[in-house]
Amino acid sequence: MISQKVKTNENSWQAFIDLSNVGLEFSPFDEQALLLSETTTDLVVNCAQICLTIVECRIFNFDIQTKHCRLYEGDIDTTGSIITSVSSQSICGSFQMTMNDFVDYGRPCSMCDHNRYLICINSSCQCQSHTYFDGSICRSQKLNGARCGSDVECRNDINLTCLMNIECGYNHTLNYTSTTTATSSTSTRSSTSSSSTTSSTTSTSTSTSTTTSANWQFDGTFLDKFNNYNTTPTTNMSFISTGYVGQALIFSTNTNPMLIAPYIPLASTSFTIDIDCFGSTPLILNTWMHVAFVFDATTFTQKIYLNGILDNTCSPSLNLTITPTNVTIGYIPLLDSSTEAHFQGYMDQVTVSNRAKSSCEILDIATLVAYFTFDNGLFLIDSGPNSLSATTQSISSISSGRHNQAITFNGLNSSFFQISGFNALGTSNKPFSFSLWIRPILLRGVLLHLSIYNNGAGWCMPFLSFTSNGSLVAQIYNGSAVVSAIDPTFSISTSVWSHIVQTWSSTNGLRLYINNNLVKSNPVSTYTASGGSNFVTLANMLSNASTCLLGPGDSIPYQGDIDDFRAYSRELSSSDVCTLCSN
Repeated sequence: MISQKVKTNENSWQAFIDLSNVGLEFSPFDEQALLLSETTTDLVVNCAQICLTIVECRIFNFDIQTKHCRLYEGDIDTTGSIITSVSSQSICGSFQMTMNDFVDYGRPCSMCDHNRYLICINSSCQCQSHTYFDGSICRSQKLNGARCGSDVECRNDINLTCLMNIECGYNHTLNYTSTTTATSSTSTRSSTSSSSTTSSTTSTSTSTSTTTSANWQFDGTFLDKFNNYNTTPTTNMSFISTGYVGQALIFSTNTNPMLIAPYIPLASTSFTIDIDCFGSTPLILNTWMHVAFVFDATTFTQKIYLNGILDNTCSPSLNLTITPTNVTIGYIPLLDSSTEAHFQGYMDQVTVSNRAKSSCEILDIATLVAYFTFDNGLFLIDSGPNSLSATTQSISSISSGRHNQAITFNGLNSSFFQISGFNALGTSNKPFSFSLWIRPILLRGVLLHLSIYNNGAGWCMPFLSFTSNGSLVAQIYNGSAVVSAIDPTFSISTSVWSHIVQTWSSTNGLRLYINNNLVKSNPVSTYTASGGSNFVTLANMLSNASTCLLGPGDSIPYQGDIDDFRAYSRELSSSDVCTLCSN
């Protein structure tokens, strides 16, 4: 490793460089996309210094014999590989990066005037082109075929997006599974107004085409997922780790902050604006809520939804007209003299879509927490609106699922499927539902385990499992004891697909459905949760059973198949259960 100082803009920037052994070179996955320039120079340190003066350059190849210096952008571990060179005198170098190089990310531009890796965009320090912020550093965007978690990780300048197989690739019609929430302010004069409610419905898909204008996930960044409308905070803002999904943005009551985004053209067109927010509202304090505003330009109809339920409808006399100016998030300029002008609380998963979403879509976006189909061998893909992360061990795919493919568990302690990020399940007295299909080999074992740690421990208990005599049990914790609903009908058979639904609400208590039949209920009106973000583990408890809250159910691993798992932050109605069982 060598240290080299280069003076830029009257400031010194010290860089540490990793050098390979002689005879090796960097082989980019895409030479045309990554090669910045090539030149000749006498020494390897001179080649490194030339690279350092080009802000995009992170990797170089130097040939000691020919003096040839080739400069590349990209991260050495994701955009190429180190291989044996045809030249025995070749050497490869790459710049080290640490979190300290990016501590000014998101701060005012004056903080990054002389930072090699950050650039001023919309009055704040942001990553350079072809890079994205992963919460710690600005990593290079990935090339065709590389693994990805979101579109921002892929080289969008050459039309790469993160496809459904979680790889960067070319797709002229962008499909995505994270159609969640957004904020803006609109004031119109209405001619009529009415209030109504909607019955609950279920939908099996949240995938949409290229109709989303912006998506701010606030996972440690102010950037738009699609890099179209990146925001800039007007004051220092921070994030909390327990957002609705992942992290969330804090709108402090003391500083009255807001975000500024470029103008979004919504005039004379249909659009939908959604928000997950946790704030000071006359409705419910200190509780995550999903809010959506829908304008249908074809019918001149405005609709407001709260937690997926239609709250109000009105018909404006004119189409929406907008002066082309910046969009503010967390602040309504029309209410400047009012104490209500600034939002106070947390905000997460903000989305603007240039079409009017249906009531079913809004309900799913607001309440469908996770949806895993297990199809096409893609175990880890969440097809719900939140794109939750999952891990798995010792399972395999089978073609004879209830719907297309399914996953099978071998009943060993090492066999499990785990999903992280269930923040809503950590909120006491918040309704929830689980739906899944099972085909057991044995009528034993844990089907669904909830825990605050990924090892299955901490606050933990199995919510769905078999009892020792082969009956299915659903259970929750009410603050003093585990409360159960045990199937008295022994409705489940081995080697046969059965549909299971567990629901809880303070109104109807704990309910257990099997194959569209309500087999048992318990009127428990209190659910005491962990108070944090939870892990849902299928087919295993993982931890020592004695450390968890236990009821009459098994604590051993489940052996059999599982398909079409869904989790909701609402109580499914009997008609919802019927729809899910019939599909």
